[in-house]
Amino acid sequence: MNDTPFKPKILIVDDIVENLFALERIFGKIDADIIKASSGNEALTLILEHDFALIILDVQMPEMDGYEVAELIKSDETTANIPIIFVTAIDREDAKEIRGYNTGAVDFIFKPINKQILLSKVNVFLELYRIKNGLEHLVDERTRELYEINQKLKELIKTNIKATREIEYSHSYLLKVIDSITSCLVSVDYLGRITDMNNQAQIISGIAPRNAVGKPVAEVFPFYTMLTEMIQQAISSGQPVQKHSISVNIKSGCIEEARYFKAGLSTHNGSVINDFAIYPFCFNNNHGAVIRIDDVTERVKREEMAILNEKKLTIDTIHRLTWASEYKDEDTGSHIQRMSNYSTAIAKRLNINPNTVESISYAAPMHDIGKIGIPDRILLKPGKLTPEEWDIMKRHTVIGAKILKGSKSGFIRLGELIAMTHHEKWDGSGYPLGLKGTKIPMVSRIVALADVFDSLTTKRPYKEAFSLEKSYQIIREGKGSHFDPDVVDAFFEILDEILKIKIQPFNEEAKVSFINQCVLVDDIVKLMT
Repeated sequence: MNDTPFKPKILIVDDIVENLFALERIFGKIDADIIKASSGNEALTLILEHDFALIILDVQMPEMDGYEVAELIKSDETTANIPIIFVTAIDREDAKEIRGYNTGAVDFIFKPINKQILLSKVNVFLELYRIKNGLEHLVDERTRELYEINQKLKELIKTNIKATREIEYSHSYLLKVIDSITSCLVSVDYLGRITDMNNQAQIISGIAPRNAVGKPVAEVFPFYTMLTEMIQQAISSGQPVQKHSISVNIKSGCIEEARYFKAGLSTHNGSVINDFAIYPFCFNNNHGAVIRIDDVTERVKREEMAILNEKKLTIDTIHRLTWASEYKDEDTGSHIQRMSNYSTAIAKRLNINPNTVESISYAAPMHDIGKIGIPDRILLKPGKLTPEEWDIMKRHTVIGAKILKGSKSGFIRLGELIAMTHHEKWDGSGYPLGLKGTKIPMVSRIVALADVFDSLTTKRPYKEAFSLEKSYQIIREGKGSHFDPDVVDAFFEILDEILKIKIQPFNEEAKVSFINQCVLVDDIVKLMT
């Protein structure tokens, strides 16, 4: 195994040679290998030959443009995870950006290129690539001993083939060496019947080797349901077959948990996680295979814990940011929770991907983070703002996006998008960008309605809370002008859930006050049941 530090590779694709060398000069001080391609076909060939950390891809190219190249890259599971940054001289248009993101791009760089912005973005993706490879290196370290044992096992089998023509003798000789190996090792004939196995296999199965010989492997190890298929595949192809990180519910088989723990192994959510490998062999035209099973439960648990801890730290940061943004608001905690719950409920109704729904629940509360930069005399003013004051207030969108910009966390990047665009309106009359219709990100269209509804029904320094009916009327009137019609429809389709979210955080006194706003008897009945 190679311990030499791995140097990431960047592929830059542009049909203009001068542009390729200009980008290569920009990346001169980056610790990465730069590889150039002058066409889409050349880029696709290079991608199959190298492991790239990042692709810088020109949009406008003859024969095959950047979008087509990106679609082919993302359609292949071996290359689908390579990040792509589009570089284009086309005037910035949301529809073209959306097409780029839909084809799998992670970002856009517009010409003329800002060198520092490009370097900053490239360094972020290189750091993510190094982290990924660092985790893989840790996994390699944990499995180094198993790898070395596996190599010794292969050499023993190879030596044994040369040394003997008797299968029984080869098995006996092999097991004298491998009985002390911590892997579970089992040899089988071409029908999948056990011919021998080591001590660890006896511990796992609870059956002595002499009692297991001649029995189908599926009978001795019923909880490893994939073994029979793997054996047949290995013997028929003559090539090793491997499966990694397979979850096995030991309770569904004959094994006892207590015996499994006694063997020095552990479970994860009621299961064990195993790596499987089947090595086919042939002695005197007699085919068979050696099965190797390695427990990797602890490794998987550590990897999942590392990911969970990173997620918890990100969410903790988000909570602190949102608390900071609402610090001067008397309704701090309730407002943040309502915003998150309204947005999440509407997103679910719109059948948005569950992972995106979870991201919205964490990102939505950051919509007004930019208010940190608004003076108190404007933010807390009890009366109507002057035009000059309103212009200052509207800056909170841009301030919020700047605060959240550049994060490696997907939650915070989504928060940046929401902070910038949650005051855009469906008819294009919103701010700060004047986006219209579907050019407004869907998450921002959802948060916009949730934000307005909470503002309408909540007391603010400059107004009293509106009744529910008045709030409903305002939202209906804003359908197709302020709000996305589909989002409005989803809101009213789950009105019972919205009202329960509205009332849930309140104390009893506030709860009674809120119920008094429900002029419809049906609303009260639904809330109290």
